[in-house]
Amino acid sequence: MLDGGSTVASAGTSTTTYPIQDHTSYFVGMSLTKAEHAARRLHGRVYVDLRIPSAARPGIVLSETLNPWPVGLIVSTGPLKDPFGALPDALAPPARGECDVVIDLTEDGNAQPLTCRGGHVNVGAWLFYAELRPSLMHLSSHATRSQIVVAICTVRSNHPPGYNIGGVTLPELVSEFELAVAYNDWPYHFPTLDEIGWILSNSSGPAECMRNFSKSSR
Repeated sequence: MLDGGSTVASAGTSTTTYPIQDHTSYFVGMSLTKAEHAARRLHGRVYVDLRIPSAARPGIVLSETLNPWPVGLIVSTGPLKDPFGALPDALAPPARGECDVVIDLTEDGNAQPLTCRGGHVNVGAWLFYAELRPSLMHLSSHATRSQIVVAICTVRSNHPPGYNIGGVTLPELVSEFELAVAYNDWPYHFPTLDEIGWILSNSSGPAECMRNFSKSSR
């Protein structure tokens, strides 16, 4: 058994499996090369899920997915170079600046934290959600409240509660909204995140979703 790994015996043979004793951080702190070697010794495979800026030197594993093999790794690209650089899918630099706090991957497939002190956007979280190409993150700081509501509501047309046409879950959509608000510093009143979740889960389509947003702003 390798350093915290588990051994499963079957029909007279044994197979080393993923080290479940410390499932969330077995590869954290390793270089990418070392993590790949360790995975092969465990008869598994790792892959780079995302590269993000952080205080760690380039190539260091920062966090990992919670799924069984293959395990996705979040890998450092080194310190953030420009705290006011425009991020992928954004139309302009952020209103409040950026930070490079390490993200943790949650069991429901999300990433935290979204922001850090001062309401700055966490670049790692932005890059994580930008891979889903949400329309919310394409809006500018000059977007109207109506445009923002339309972006939230139209992605849910004719799909089961909690999912939009891109296969994005309800928690992901709420996180994308929170990131977009922090990035653009929109000067509008919105329902709380819990209320937005309720609206999305209980609207049959875009029209009802937009009506429910209108009611919530009264």
